[in-house]
Amino acid sequence: MYTFGEQTVVIPLQEASKKGKTLNKEKISEIKELLEQYTQKPIRVVPKDRYGYRFEIYSSPKDIPSLIGAKGSNIKMLENILQVKLDINKTSDDSQFNDFKTLKRQNVQIHKRTITINFPKSMKNRDIHFYLQEYDDNTFKEFFAGTTSKTGKIKLATKSEIGLIIKEVMHREDQSIFWK
Repeated sequence: MYTFGEQTVVIPLQEASKKGKTLNKEKISEIKELLEQYTQKPIRVVPKDRYGYRFEIYSSPKDIPSLIGAKGSNIKMLENILQVKLDINKTSDDSQFNDFKTLKRQNVQIHKRTITINFPKSMKNRDIHFYLQEYDDNTFKEFFAGTTSKTGKIKLATKSEIGLIIKEVMHREDQSIFWK
């Protein structure tokens, strides 16, 4: 900042590449999806700057070692892939994540007439409850309960009410499905 006559001129100190760039939900979703491949329980991603270069990650204490990796190898690799700085912290309210696991996109197969949700064979003949949570909301709402088959799968009709919800959420970036 400097003064020239009666005018005061302010020159921003930020890089030109940051100018005009804003944080979007797709970036948060991309980070969440990539990091949850290393965790058993859901994580929470909180932006630390308005440009989307630094994020605070809140994770279950049990998942932190797998996120960081040996000598920080996993977190360094993830930061390089995403081109962001990640700060890993344990959740202050871990009780909300205790029993919930994220339904990962690779475990859901959407076909023309059916949706198949795949679980490990060790989960055969078990009741599974499914919940929705919006990223801005910390409450889980049950929307479906089903029993796995002998092979650990749940099949639904694509055009059923539950099938339509699952199909929509799997294509959205601002919601996740959790199960327990």
